[in-house]
Amino acid sequence: MTEVPKPSGLARHGGCWFAADGGQVQIRVDIETGFRPPRRAHPAVRVTELDALAAHLERHGAPVVWCVSRLGQRRFYTQDPVGNRLEFLETIEPADIAGPLAPVGPIGPAASVASVS
Repeated sequence: MTEVPKPSGLARHGGCWFAADGGQVQIRVDIETGFRPPRRAHPAVRVTELDALAAHLERHGAPVVWCVSRLGQRRFYTQDPVGNRLEFLETIEPADIAGPLAPVGPIGPAASVASVS
């Protein structure tokens, strides 16, 4: 994703916007005074090369907690530097699922993460 400029009328409020696929995918991050990240609510992002993404995040100090669901997906949870829970997932073939299919709980708020650039 690439950071895109916010309109001048909104830029003064802080935050940043990101876009990919010619603007078809967008993430907008804003600032809220007194914000406390939720423990369960989170965005989920479908990706390819999930293992490479997990390795990149771990190299930069972000926690990676793996979970395999019954939905034909591999997934993991992580946190951004201020504690927001993020889920990344990749579709898998049923034959690729190995081991028990048990969900993993949320990452606790005390986890420490480094900034990922």
